[in-house]
Amino acid sequence: MLPSNQSSLNYTDEIGKLAGSFMTMRQNLRELISQLAEKSNQTNDLANTMSQSTSQVSEASSSTAATIMQIAANSDNVAERAQEVAVKARESADLADHGAQNMQQMTAQMNSIATASQDAVAAAHRLNATSTRINQILSVIGNIADQTNLLALNAAIEAARAGEHGRGFAVVADEVRKLAEESAQSTKEISNLINGIQVEILEIVSKMESTSQEAVKGSEIVQVTSTSFVQIHDAVNGVSSQVEDMASATQEISSGVQNIAAAVEEQTATLEEVNSNIEILASVSDDLQGMVKKFKL
Repeated sequence: MLPSNQSSLNYTDEIGKLAGSFMTMRQNLRELISQLAEKSNQTNDLANTMSQSTSQVSEASSSTAATIMQIAANSDNVAERAQEVAVKARESADLADHGAQNMQQMTAQMNSIATASQDAVAAAHRLNATSTRINQILSVIGNIADQTNLLALNAAIEAARAGEHGRGFAVVADEVRKLAEESAQSTKEISNLINGIQVEILEIVSKMESTSQEAVKGSEIVQVTSTSFVQIHDAVNGVSSQVEDMASATQEISSGVQNIAAAVEEQTATLEEVNSNIEILASVSDDLQGMVKKFKL
């Protein structure tokens, strides 16, 4: 065992110098081993701290990756549902468009009915005017028949006064009177028929005017309904477009989330590799501490 203190050596020869150098070297080695032990302890502590930190980060990354994958799955579900809603919206828009077309056809039909009713009313008014004119003509004919009857009666009276010479003329006057009476009777019957026809025409005119008014109202209602269908169609198309945009955006989000999840998984794998290297470093540090403890100076 060498002396622990250099002052105990009193040699001045070569051996003494060698012993002094050896003592200096032993002191330097002792300081080096002490520093090495301290650094080894610090390295071991740092390795433990880093191991704990990387473990926590790895666990957090794994949890984050799972959450992100769940978000991606939910985003896919939202996108799928949005696509279904968009399909239904397009179907609704098609139905609304079909309804609007039907309403337009109904509007055209109602307008045709109103026009036909108005034409029928105009024709009925013309027929009524014609009937009135016929009645006026019949009235004139009736007056002529009455005058003819009166003239025939006067002629018969004059023929009777003429005696035998007026007998032939009396027969003719009597026939004329009969024809006048028949004409007057026929004129009255025709006038009565025309009056009846005029009453029926007025009833028809009233009904046709009512039908025309109802057709106009129906056309207005159908037009309003058609406009509503068009507005529904436009609104549903707007909703469909927005839903499709939302579905597209959701798919982009899902794709981005999946990329993030892949990056997190890669980070987790890297952290696991780092943690493995830290464990190796800790093992080396432990071995180094064991070796340092074996030194006895």
